[in-house]
Amino acid sequence: MLSPLLLRNLYDLLCAINFCLEKKLIIPGLLLIYFGIDSMVWLSLPKQSKKLTRTAYINWVNEYMKPENTLQCTGEELYNARCTIMTSIVPETGNKTNLFYAWGNQDKEALQKILDGKEIPAKAIHITELFAALDNGIQRFLHEKQENQHRKKLTNDKFCNYLQNFMVK
Repeated sequence: MLSPLLLRNLYDLLCAINFCLEKKLIIPGLLLIYFGIDSMVWLSLPKQSKKLTRTAYINWVNEYMKPENTLQCTGEELYNARCTIMTSIVPETGNKTNLFYAWGNQDKEALQKILDGKEIPAKAIHITELFAALDNGIQRFLHEKQENQHRKKLTNDKFCNYLQNFMVK
Protein backbone atom coordinates (compact mmCIF):
# COMPACT_ATOMS: atom_id res chain seq x y z
CA MET A 1 0.00 0.00 0.00
CA LEU A 2 1.16 3.53 -0.66
CA SER A 3 2.02 5.52 2.43
CA PRO A 4 -1.15 6.75 4.18
CA LEU A 5 0.74 9.97 4.96
CA LEU A 6 1.49 10.50 1.26
CA LEU A 7 -2.15 9.91 0.37
CA ARG A 8 -3.29 12.26 3.15
CA ASN A 9 -0.95 15.02 1.95
CA LEU A 10 -2.21 14.68 -1.62
CA TYR A 11 -5.80 14.74 -0.38
CA ASP A 12 -5.07 17.88 1.66
CA LEU A 13 -3.50 19.54 -1.38
CA LEU A 14 -6.55 18.79 -3.54
CA CYS A 15 -8.86 20.08 -0.78
CA ALA A 16 -6.82 23.30 -0.52
CA ILE A 17 -7.02 23.84 -4.28
CA ASN A 18 -10.76 23.20 -4.23
CA PHE A 19 -11.17 25.67 -1.34
CA CYS A 20 -9.28 28.35 -3.27
CA LEU A 21 -11.39 27.85 -6.38
CA GLU A 22 -14.65 27.87 -4.42
CA LYS A 23 -13.65 31.12 -2.70
CA LYS A 24 -12.47 32.63 -6.03
CA LEU A 25 -8.88 32.80 -4.80
CA ILE A 26 -7.60 32.34 -8.33
CA ILE A 27 -3.87 33.12 -8.01
CA PRO A 28 -3.46 31.00 -4.83
CA GLY A 29 -5.43 28.24 -6.57
CA LEU A 30 -3.17 28.38 -9.63
CA LEU A 31 -0.06 28.42 -7.43
CA LEU A 32 -1.28 25.30 -5.62
CA ILE A 33 -2.16 23.54 -8.88
CA TYR A 34 1.30 24.17 -10.31
CA PHE A 35 2.91 23.28 -6.96
CA GLY A 36 0.92 20.04 -7.07
CA ILE A 37 2.21 19.23 -10.53
CA ASP A 38 5.77 20.02 -9.38
CA SER A 39 5.31 17.70 -6.40
CA MET A 40 4.05 14.84 -8.54
CA VAL A 41 6.89 15.28 -11.04
CA TRP A 42 9.40 15.21 -8.17
CA LEU A 43 7.78 12.07 -6.75
CA SER A 44 8.09 10.36 -10.13
CA LEU A 45 11.82 11.03 -10.45
CA PRO A 46 14.36 8.31 -9.65
CA LYS A 47 15.44 8.30 -6.00
CA GLN A 48 18.84 9.84 -6.71
CA SER A 49 17.32 12.71 -8.70
CA LYS A 50 16.95 15.83 -6.63
CA LYS A 51 16.12 18.39 -9.29
CA LEU A 52 12.92 18.82 -11.25
CA THR A 53 13.74 19.39 -14.91
CA ARG A 54 11.74 20.85 -17.76
CA THR A 55 11.84 17.50 -19.57
CA ALA A 56 10.65 15.55 -16.52
CA TYR A 57 7.82 18.05 -16.00
CA ILE A 58 6.63 17.87 -19.60
CA ASN A 59 6.87 14.06 -19.62
CA TRP A 60 4.84 13.69 -16.39
CA VAL A 61 2.19 16.15 -17.56
CA ASN A 62 1.86 14.45 -20.96
CA GLU A 63 1.75 10.95 -19.48
CA TYR A 64 -0.58 11.50 -16.53
CA MET A 65 -2.57 14.69 -17.15
CA LYS A 66 -2.91 14.20 -20.91
CA PRO A 67 -3.35 17.94 -21.58
CA GLU A 68 -3.81 17.68 -25.35
CA ASN A 69 -6.97 15.64 -24.75
CA THR A 70 -8.29 17.39 -21.65
CA LEU A 71 -7.07 20.99 -21.96
CA GLN A 72 -6.24 21.42 -25.66
CA CYS A 73 -2.71 22.51 -24.81
CA THR A 74 0.65 20.78 -24.58
CA GLY A 75 2.86 19.77 -21.69
CA GLU A 76 5.36 22.36 -22.86
CA GLU A 77 2.72 25.10 -22.76
CA LEU A 78 1.79 24.07 -19.23
CA TYR A 79 5.47 24.13 -18.25
CA ASN A 80 5.81 27.66 -19.62
CA ALA A 81 2.63 28.69 -17.78
CA ARG A 82 3.99 27.14 -14.60
CA CYS A 83 7.18 29.18 -14.89
CA THR A 84 5.12 32.34 -15.43
CA ILE A 85 2.75 31.70 -12.50
CA MET A 86 5.45 30.53 -10.09
CA THR A 87 7.88 33.36 -10.81
CA SER A 88 6.36 36.52 -12.19
CA ILE A 89 2.61 36.13 -12.84
CA VAL A 90 3.16 38.26 -15.94
CA PRO A 91 2.79 36.37 -19.26
CA GLU A 92 5.90 36.33 -21.42
CA THR A 93 6.03 38.02 -24.77
CA GLY A 94 7.56 36.33 -27.76
CA ASN A 95 6.79 33.14 -29.63
CA LYS A 96 5.70 31.04 -26.65
CA THR A 97 2.01 30.36 -26.32
CA ASN A 98 0.67 31.96 -23.16
CA LEU A 99 -2.17 30.36 -21.24
CA PHE A 100 -4.99 32.52 -19.95
CA TYR A 101 -7.47 31.22 -17.40
CA ALA A 102 -11.24 31.34 -17.37
CA TRP A 103 -12.74 30.71 -13.94
CA GLY A 104 -16.10 30.50 -12.21
CA ASN A 105 -18.92 30.92 -14.73
CA GLN A 106 -16.62 32.36 -17.38
CA ASP A 107 -16.65 30.58 -20.70
CA LYS A 108 -13.23 29.58 -22.00
CA GLU A 109 -14.48 29.72 -25.61
CA ALA A 110 -15.50 33.38 -25.16
CA LEU A 111 -12.09 34.09 -23.63
CA GLN A 112 -10.42 32.32 -26.57
CA LYS A 113 -12.31 34.55 -29.02
CA ILE A 114 -10.95 37.62 -27.23
CA LEU A 115 -7.43 36.16 -27.28
CA ASP A 116 -7.71 35.34 -30.99
CA GLY A 117 -8.06 39.09 -31.62
CA LYS A 118 -4.76 39.82 -29.89
CA GLU A 119 -1.37 39.68 -31.56
CA ILE A 120 0.13 37.15 -29.19
CA PRO A 121 0.03 33.35 -29.29
CA ALA A 122 -2.47 32.49 -26.54
CA LYS A 123 -4.83 29.74 -25.43
CA ALA A 124 -7.70 29.83 -22.96
CA ILE A 125 -8.16 27.07 -20.43
CA HIS A 126 -10.65 26.86 -17.60
CA ILE A 127 -9.05 26.63 -14.18
CA THR A 128 -11.48 23.91 -13.06
CA GLU A 129 -10.47 21.80 -16.07
CA LEU A 130 -6.80 22.29 -15.15
CA PHE A 131 -7.61 21.21 -11.59
CA ALA A 132 -9.51 18.16 -12.87
CA ALA A 133 -6.57 17.24 -15.14
CA LEU A 134 -4.22 17.40 -12.13
CA ASP A 135 -6.58 15.32 -9.99
CA ASN A 136 -6.92 12.71 -12.75
CA GLY A 137 -3.15 12.75 -13.28
CA ILE A 138 -2.55 12.10 -9.59
CA GLN A 139 -5.05 9.22 -9.67
CA ARG A 140 -3.35 7.67 -12.74
CA PHE A 141 0.08 8.05 -11.14
CA LEU A 142 -1.02 6.51 -7.83
CA HIS A 143 -2.80 3.64 -9.58
CA GLU A 144 0.35 2.86 -11.57
CA LYS A 145 2.50 2.92 -8.44
CA GLN A 146 0.01 0.77 -6.52
CA GLU A 147 0.18 -1.90 -9.24
CA ASN A 148 3.99 -2.16 -9.21
CA GLN A 149 5.61 -3.21 -5.92
CA HIS A 150 9.06 -1.88 -6.82
CA ARG A 151 7.75 1.53 -7.94
CA LYS A 152 5.45 1.70 -4.91
CA LYS A 153 8.43 1.17 -2.60
CA LEU A 154 10.50 3.81 -4.42
CA THR A 155 7.65 6.32 -4.19
CA ASN A 156 7.06 5.63 -0.50
CA ASP A 157 10.80 5.81 0.28
CA LYS A 158 11.20 9.08 -1.59
CA PHE A 159 8.23 10.62 0.21
CA CYS A 160 9.48 9.40 3.63
CA ASN A 161 12.94 10.81 2.94
CA TYR A 162 11.33 14.12 2.00
CA LEU A 163 9.35 14.19 5.26
CA GLN A 164 12.49 13.64 7.34
CA ASN A 165 13.57 17.16 6.41
CA PHE A 166 10.56 18.55 8.29
CA MET A 167 10.52 16.32 11.35
CA VAL A 168 11.89 17.53 14.66
CA LYS A 169 14.29 15.10 16.22
